[in-house]
Amino acid sequence: MTVYSSIIEQVKIARKKRHKSQEDMALLLSLGRDAYRKMENGQSPLNLERFLIICDHLQIDPRDLMDQVIPDKQKWEYEAEIDRLKAGIEDLRLERERLWAALNKLLKIIDPQASDEAYRVVFQSA
Repeated sequence: MTVYSSIIEQVKIARKKRHKSQEDMALLLSLGRDAYRKMENGQSPLNLERFLIICDHLQIDPRDLMDQVIPDKQKWEYEAEIDRLKAGIEDLRLERERLWAALNKLLKIIDPQASDEAYRVVFQSA
């Protein structure tokens, strides 16, 4: 069994322990149920961003999960990559918040009397 398939198996075990269905996880990741099933069965790749989202949702530390399946000499490499990705995800969240704030200001400049419905339409389509 490869490291990758071992990690996927641990994700599946954690999902089942927390009584989450494949459909629950697919919705979390904005995937179809079949796409999630393929990912969990190793038929399609699980990228690190999705891996981190899954770990967060299932309330498991990625390092704990990887400690079970990765030899010690490789752990530091994966830990460094996870730290880098977590920082990148946080940067993206902050940038998204800044963009939403700027869009909101722009809408107020364009139409100070815009209704809540107008905001809902603009933000929903974005």
